Formats: sequence, C-alpha cells, structure tokens
Amino acid sequence: MLRVLPTSVYNVPAMETWLGEQARKGRLITGFWGDYGALFDKGEPRAEVYRLEPGDGNLRPDPEKAELYGAAGWEFVVSTYDHTLWLFRACRPDPSPIHTDPETQAIAFGRLRRKLLLNTFLWAVLFALSVGIVLLNLMRISVWQVIQEPTALLVFRPAAFQMSLLWGGLALNDWLALRRLLKPLRAGIPMEHSAPYRQGRRWWFWGVTALIPLQLLLIPCFSALEPVVERWAGNPAGCSWPIAYVQVEDLGASPERRAANYVTRTDSILGESYTIGDGGVTFAMGQDSRLQGRTNFWRLKVPGLAEALTREILRDEFPGATRSESFRAFLKEEYPDSVNPMAASAEPLADSRFDGVWYTADGDVQYLLLRQGRTVLWMRAEDVPENLRDHLDDFAAALDGAA
Repeated sequence: MLRVLPTSVYNVPAMETWLGEQARKGRLITGFWGDYGALFDKGEPRAEVYRLEPGDGNLRPDPEKAELYGAAGWEFVVSTYDHTLWLFRACRPDPSPIHTDPETQAIAFGRLRRKLLLNTFLWAVLFALSVGIVLLNLMRISVWQVIQEPTALLVFRPAAFQMSLLWGGLALNDWLALRRLLKPLRAGIPMEHSAPYRQGRRWWFWGVTALIPLQLLLIPCFSALEPVVERWAGNPAGCSWPIAYVQVEDLGASPERRAANYVTRTDSILGESYTIGDGGVTFAMGQDSRLQGRTNFWRLKVPGLAEALTREILRDEFPGATRSESFRAFLKEEYPDSVNPMAASAEPLADSRFDGVWYTADGDVQYLLLRQGRTVLWMRAEDVPENLRDHLDDFAAALDGAA
C-alpha cells in the first residue's frame, strides 16, 4: 500500500508521529518510495514507537552499529530512498534514548544540510530555466501572430515545467524542514519526538500531479482556439467579405495583371484579420513581379489589442525603424530629393476621424497605418502614382463600410 507523505521526512518529530499513527491503524511501513511516499503492509494494529536517525549513505547500519542500537532497545526497519535517514522501531517497552546531547544530534543532522541545499539549488535552476524558456518564447511572439493564432501563447513545456515545480517544491520543503529541526538542537534544546503535522506536502504533490490529467481534459478547448482560415482568389473587389481597403485603381494605378490577387480571412477568438493582395505589375516576359497593394485589416474583439498591434507595426514594420542615426544621416545626404530621405519612422497625421494615422514612404513604396476603435488598417502600396495621404477620405469610407 502506497501513501503520500503528509510532511517532509526531515520534519522528524511529525514524521515519527505519523508513522506511529499508521501502525495503530494496522499499516506497517516496509519502505519509502522516492521523496514523497511510503509503502505499508496491512496487518494488526500495533502501538509502535519510531525514531528517524541520520544515516551514513548505506542501505542499513553495519553490524557493529546495529548491535549498539539493539542494545539500546531499537531495531532497524528501513532507510529512506537516498539512504540519508534510517528508521528504527522500539523492540522493547523501555528503550533507551538514542541521543542525550542535542548539540551532538545537531552535528549528525547538520551533515545532511549541504546535500539538501545542493539538491534544492539544482531543482531551482531547472525551474528557473523552464520559466525562462517560457518567457523567452513569449517575448518572441508578436501581437500580430497572437491575433491570428491564439494558441501560439501555449509555448510552455508541461513536462519540464511540472517536474521542476513538483520536485523543486519538495526539495525546498525538505531543506526548510531540516533547518527548523536544527535550530533548537543547536541551541541545546532536546528534540521532541511527537509533533502535529500538516497535509501541505500531500496537497502539493496531488495538486501539481493533477495538472497532467487537467491538461488532457483541456486539449479539446485548445483545439477550439484554433483559428478558421479561408482564402478567396481573384479581384478583391468581388469578395463578399466585409473587408476594408482602397483599390489601387483609386490610387491612380493601372493593374496589368490580377492573377495573383487574393483575400485571406483568419477568424480567431481575438478577432478577424484579413490580408488583401491587389493589383499587379509584370515583367517583360509576362510573369507577375509584385503586387501593387497589400493591405492588412483587423477587426478585434479585445480592448487594448488594437493599440498594442499599432505600436508593434510602428516599431517593426515601417521601413528604417531599425536603422542607425548615422545611416539615416547618410541617406539624407545622398538622396536629398527622396520622398522620405531618412526612411526613419512614421509621420503622424492629424485627422479626427481616426484614433491614429501614420504615414511614411521609402522610394516608390508608401506605407499607411490607421487605427479606428478596435479596427486597424495597414497598407503597403508600390508603384501607385498618387499619395496615400490624399485618400484618407477613401480609407475612412472603407473602414465605415466594413464596420
């Protein structure tokens, strides 16, 4: 019969009390299972007295030590899983105390402290690495990616995380228990061999272990978080979805080929996102070279997400955002007639119809970012004759029509 320990084995008075209670219920200990359990045989109830003593790393005392313990009225029962503690049982009604000097007893138990501290430190490092991996992966996930695929947030590794959480917590519990045990002994106070115990270790073990079946139960929920992705091929003007964009024809362009035009729709629990490819110019051999207009449009459900997405686009998507000051100065000197010679960052525009408008250009490529409530529109236009800033009316009408 396996039972989870209610407290640390290094909480010696409480463990001796618990083992005595088990014996009075007819559960006789036959061994320890790892750092968290004990094995029992079912038998007749007995009034047993137990003592836990520091071991020397061996499975059992050598014959000479066993004889000394026997002469004092104690017989060896089992050792803990790592042989750091030996468990003895009184073999006569009036056994002699194993220890009479608390300070000497403190020295014997103190030898275990360094080992427990190292064990706790190693599990703490594993736990810190697990948490660090989670945080690092979360830092690499963009708001853009989360909107389209919310399950990207589930980057943790359950096995490593739970293992370090479980065993790290148990190791810390052992070290703290031994620390509490040593304090009165070093002060010359004899150890009490009877003490109440809490069920904290047992609840910790079952609580962390229960996370495993809980994750299995949540798998269908994770599947429900998967986004629905649809694609429509052809001129975006013929798409029936409520998309917000401005056609390249309205910007003065004359598309030569629309074979690569498309609309992609992604619907997740955080909102809808659309990617719209519009227009196209061709090489001399008749192959598409590039789209003239690429628009990303988001209709979001979560407050604050539009602001976060806008900040990310301004930081990562506008041209030149990562260029050094010296390189921007070089561009300004070499290309004084460029639309945006510094190509450094977005230019904010004032327009009361939007919560935010930003524009920039890099050569013949223009960029426009609009935010209106929980909707965001981000357009990259190439080889279009007219300036996007002159068509804010068209963009406002498109956002209103898709609302």
